Amino acid sequence: MIGRNVQTLPYDQGSLHKVRESLNGITEGSKIGKVSRDLIIEGILETVHSLIQYGQYKGFTSTFTLTTEIDPARFRAVLSDDGNGINLEEDLTDTRLRREKNYAISTGLLHQVMDEITYTYKKGSQSELELINFLQQD
Repeated sequence: MIGRNVQTLPYDQGSLHKVRESLNGITEGSKIGKVSRDLIIEGILETVHSLIQYGQYKGFTSTFTLTTEIDPARFRAVLSDDGNGINLEEDLTDTRLRREKNYAISTGLLHQVMDEITYTYKKGSQSELELINFLQQD
């Protein structure tokens, strides 16, 4: 099975349903075992949910993109944004840290089921979270 899907979505809760449908569709009939498939989908949804919450907290009006790909060797998902003017070098005051720690991107579940997780930050451009699960070979 080979497939690719790209979704560009707003930072709102309605996007979660679209992400779930897309993940169910692209992984259906794949070599990913049911338990792993369910954990991957829930892990990505958990991550997207925290991304949406943070985007709403920061007042982002732009979008994020989820690209999913599957082939006989691997499942790959990439979450990216356009940077949204995030300044990671902004002063890290105690107040800011206390306020923003509630919005950390949640990847705990994904660490249990993904084989590779890579985060890339490109200053003034884009942030990208790449998730890879290598499929069992017969």
